[in-house]
Amino acid sequence: KNMTKSEQTSVRVITRFRPFNQREISLGQKEKEFLVIRDKEIEIDGKIAKTASGENLKFCFSKIFNPTTTQEQVFEVFGGNALKDLFKGYHNTIFAYGQTGAGKSWSMMGDITNNENRGIIPRIIQSIFENAEKNISETMDFSIGCSYLQVYMEEIADLLDSNGTNLEIRESATKGIYIDNLSHQYVTNQDEVF
Repeated sequence: KNMTKSEQTSVRVITRFRPFNQREISLGQKEKEFLVIRDKEIEIDGKIAKTASGENLKFCFSKIFNPTTTQEQVFEVFGGNALKDLFKGYHNTIFAYGQTGAGKSWSMMGDITNNENRGIIPRIIQSIFENAEKNISETMDFSIGCSYLQVYMEEIADLLDSNGTNLEIRESATKGIYIDNLSHQYVTNQDEVF
């Protein structure tokens, strides 16, 4: 929302502290009191870890979402800007990285059966189809396709083709950078994507 043009179109590193899941809540886990989360900075209390000079550790990011941040708020900051550039014809990548259980799947997919808890991907897909439908005319048509891949332990797997394992990244003058043999499916509506 309040980002400069260069922040909207450049690489941004955004971190999200996910809310506790039901298992963690049932175990009585509490928010980490040693962690101070600000808009773009995380500070860790010096009792836990500190710099060589004895100061609290601080880490800066383009944006930080705390555990109370909703899926809609994440999408507005993260997905909204990506969509604006996508509709102008620019390529976009939203890359989720983190340890197992950190909340990557929750942020990216969420619960697709619950409007409030849908993640970034379902919201972007909905917006793509809405934009295509709104702008279709006698002189403009759209074809929408998708590919799903996973990078796990430095191997790329095609999530639409179980035979597509250990795929390779390639580069060519005509295609640019691409994943060799990654399947691509054309879709006509949101349901076909899922």
